[in-house]
Amino acid sequence: MSSIATRSLLGQSPDVVQGVLGPYHHHQPNPDNQTDLYVYGTSYLRGVFPVQTTGLIGIYRNHLCIALKVVFSKVDPRYSHFVYNREIASRLFERVMGNDYAHWQPVEADPRANDTVHYVYCMGHRVATTWDAKASDQTLASDVSIFLDNRCEPDTNALLAQPLIPQVTGGQAFMRRQPGAAKVAPEAVKLIEPEGFSDIEGNPYAPEILKATHTYQIVTGTGGGRFQPEAAVTRTQGITWLINALGQMAAHPEAIALPETVIKAPFADVPADHPQAPQFALAQQLELIFADDDGQVYPDATMTRAEWVAMVHNGLQGLVELNYGPTTALEDVIEPRSAGITFTDLSGHWGESVIRSMAVYGLASPLGDSSSQFGPEAPAQRDYAAALLVQLIEVPRAAVPGAKPRPGAIKVFSDIGQDVYKDEIIQAVNQYGLITGYDDQTFRPSEPVSREQAVAMVVKAMQTLVSDPDAIQIPDTLSDPPPFADVTAGENATKIQFAKTAGLVSDDDDGYFRPLDKLSRAQLMAMVYRGLEFVVQANLGQSVPLITAIIPTKPPQPAFHDVPDDHWAREMISTLARVGLASPYSETGTAFKPDQPAQRNVAAAAMVRLVETRLTQLEAPPPTQPVPFNDIQGNPYAEAILQAAHTYKLVKGYEDGSFKPTSPMTREQAVSLVVEALTHKVKKNEAITIPDHLTQAPFADVDINRWSAPKVYFAKQAGIVVGDDLGQFQPEAPLSRAQLAAIMHQALRYAIRVDFDKTTVPLDQVLTVDPNQVRTFTDLPDDHWATPMVKALATVGLALPKDANTPDQFGPDTLAYRDYAVAAIVGMLGMSYRQAV
Repeated sequence: MSSIATRSLLGQSPDVVQGVLGPYHHHQPNPDNQTDLYVYGTSYLRGVFPVQTTGLIGIYRNHLCIALKVVFSKVDPRYSHFVYNREIASRLFERVMGNDYAHWQPVEADPRANDTVHYVYCMGHRVATTWDAKASDQTLASDVSIFLDNRCEPDTNALLAQPLIPQVTGGQAFMRRQPGAAKVAPEAVKLIEPEGFSDIEGNPYAPEILKATHTYQIVTGTGGGRFQPEAAVTRTQGITWLINALGQMAAHPEAIALPETVIKAPFADVPADHPQAPQFALAQQLELIFADDDGQVYPDATMTRAEWVAMVHNGLQGLVELNYGPTTALEDVIEPRSAGITFTDLSGHWGESVIRSMAVYGLASPLGDSSSQFGPEAPAQRDYAAALLVQLIEVPRAAVPGAKPRPGAIKVFSDIGQDVYKDEIIQAVNQYGLITGYDDQTFRPSEPVSREQAVAMVVKAMQTLVSDPDAIQIPDTLSDPPPFADVTAGENATKIQFAKTAGLVSDDDDGYFRPLDKLSRAQLMAMVYRGLEFVVQANLGQSVPLITAIIPTKPPQPAFHDVPDDHWAREMISTLARVGLASPYSETGTAFKPDQPAQRNVAAAAMVRLVETRLTQLEAPPPTQPVPFNDIQGNPYAEAILQAAHTYKLVKGYEDGSFKPTSPMTREQAVSLVVEALTHKVKKNEAITIPDHLTQAPFADVDINRWSAPKVYFAKQAGIVVGDDLGQFQPEAPLSRAQLAAIMHQALRYAIRVDFDKTTVPLDQVLTVDPNQVRTFTDLPDDHWATPMVKALATVGLALPKDANTPDQFGPDTLAYRDYAVAAIVGMLGMSYRQAV
């Protein structure tokens, strides 16, 4: 049994999950709400949470795991002050999902009556985590779950899952005196937004500053979009930053904890109530800094370069002792990078031996443009301090016994700070490995992409999309003759050969591919389009139009005014724009500029969007001659019932072949039908997002595991239904015709609002109306709660009489039977919008 998932546990069968978590202790099927609960032991969670766990519950629907719930020991004294934060959530994400690239995007933060707040945060593609916290101090007030949630899509603005802590005379204070066991801890995580800095352009440490602030989040700016790179670092700042870095380097984070309270002053000038007393107390334990003869450390004093390097050296030695054992020396686990720089200004200086030692590991660099001067007494500036911490985190170290390998450093580039595709560039390089930067830490986003480079990227993206890896066969050697006259060798030659076979590229009139030629934006889109056609054929087993096969994850783009009807790539660009894969030049306006060179930035973005493309699940075509239900012959709504069953797939019959048209419809059945109908009615698909698993009940009498709960939840959020005075929905209560009309009216209003941004315009001014279907009813008193909504539907022919014998009677308080309810909903789907809308 593995303790770490090598692939996501969510979406897996009980057998697969059990192979990782071990045998379950208890199984509780719940046929009423179509879920199964499996209770597992907690050894799988070891090292994730700093408090005791008593249970791990797997929640399954349709034989697939949709959620894992962690149950904590409420008697553990640590539980009362446990704060569930991004760092801990990232460890849970890594354990469950099998990777450590986690997003952190808020979805819900709903205050509750018991002085708690209910949180839901997206952490990855269709993956979220949820918990309740006390509003006063954010300590945990519930169990914690990680679950599948359709609301969560990859967001390139999301923060990477890196721990985050807010920032806060002589050399003897920094000379490490003796080895000791190190215990390092980051503080509780608090969110910040990534920021760019207007004052680091041209700074030699700009790439490291961006890594320190954005990638590793161990340092912050000074506000107002500035970093103030030349400002000196104080001892308080240095200690805080160094502890942040060490917290990311420790092999066993569960052993790391800042003191929650400081009873005794760590130093004479750092009292117990000092804002950074926990940091100084920890620094004292780690021997990062030492007091002078008066017991003082001068927290507000600025540091020299020698003092800063000495403090970092102390931290590195402490980390080595923590990870590898108290008798381990630096040279036992860190490979020297060189013989070290021979600094000429260190002779006789108190920090000489430490600085020369750090230089051997590449952790001490010359001052400014000098090649031989370290400048030990020069101020330790913020830029240099941040750079040294990044170098510290990335210094090559031997593997820690029993610990998993440290992930590679995330690359951030100094020349993409203002680029509109910045986030997608970082994803393309770090998350998907589709493109690389240059050795000088630049990306060169405006450089054009060659035809050869584009093929390599598209083929690699296709390999991540196909269900069967064998669908893409890259030959080991080139064919004879080669695929093109000018492709006879090279790193990407076999990929170009595959691309030709797969129909992605072709030769020119002379039989040449011209691999080094610049690629146009239209050519890039054509390559993406043809690559997707290949993937669709491979995954779905047949050729399906891309507009049908792709589930859009972004709103469709307006038509590009500069791609004429006779342009060779118009249809491909138009199709990709409709599914959110082709966007305007520089992401603004309506110009595509198809014949402009495709630059590295837009190519990287296109590859990320290609990799994240979602394909529909192909369904079998409906039967050409659908068999009617055995009890609807002669029913006035028979045609609509068959449409609902076979065209829209909204309803099913019973095992005996009947439909039971005169059975009453319940409130939850009606909501489920109407919400499902909205997925056909609303043009903006992203507006209909039904959660796979709920974390809070939509109403007091609708359990989160009830079969209808996700759609009832959506209907409530969309304003389609409301509860009664007791906050109840009464899901199993029979539905009246007035209640059905109200649900349909509100659903139509929602569709019109999200598609056309209209909220008050009358329905008959939005929908195309058949005058023969307009109704006037005489049994709708003015004081009936549903009269306005029924009349509104009647003006567009969507409110039907109670029966054919009484065409002026609606019967608002009589029951809505299955046949009428289904027919009314099908009628709503058949309504078209006026062209002027």
